[in-house]
Amino acid sequence: MRRFYFHRYLNGCLAEDRRGLQFENADEACAHAVRRTPALLGNNLRPTTNIHLATEVSDGEHIVCVVRGKVIIERS
Repeated sequence: MRRFYFHRYLNGCLAEDRRGLQFENADEACAHAVRRTPALLGNNLRPTTNIHLATEVSDGEHIVCVVRGKVIIERS
């Protein structure tokens, strides 16, 4: 098992993952980041603010993938 880190940028603010999680390979770590994105966006929703989220998945030396999500509020 290898350790992967999930550094999150929420509206430009970095939340660095110092603990990481263990997965068999980079594909599993990236799939985990994809599955977590809707919950992370939902936890930070505000009725008047757009949200931009990027989760950078790293093996501690290299970025293996970046998962991006956003919520844009448009009013008429």
